[in-house]
Formats: sequence, structure tokens, C-alpha cells
Amino acid sequence: LFRSISNFAGEIQDIADRTAATYEMVEHLHHTRRQQTLVGLGAVTLLLVFVAVLVYYKHSFLEKDHDH
Repeated sequence: LFRSISNFAGEIQDIADRTAATYEMVEHLHHTRRQQTLVGLGAVTLLLVFVAVLVYYKHSFLEKDHDH
């Protein structure tokens, strides 16, 4: 009886350890996704700013040269 209780307790501990490891893995995945989202948003923002500068440059300088 004590042996089967001990085996059962060991199995429960193994399941608890696997559950904790899985939880840590999922948390790490969420953290990585958040980082990727922030990097992506930063890249899109940088590209939009670059496009805005190009459009501003085109309207400010190139179209004035055309008028002359």
C-alpha cells in the first residue's frame, strides 16, 4: 500500500513538474511574441517616418525646381 502511494505521489510530482515547465515555456513564448510585436511596430514606424520625409522632400524641393 505504501509503495503504491509513493509511486502515485511520484507520478503527481512528475505531472506537476511538467506542468510548471510547460507554463514557463508558454510565458517565454508570450514574452517573445511581445518583443517581436514591438520590433515590428518600431520597423513600421521607422518606414512610415522615412516615407513621410521622402514625400516632404519631394513636395518641398523637387516640385519647386519644376516651376522654374
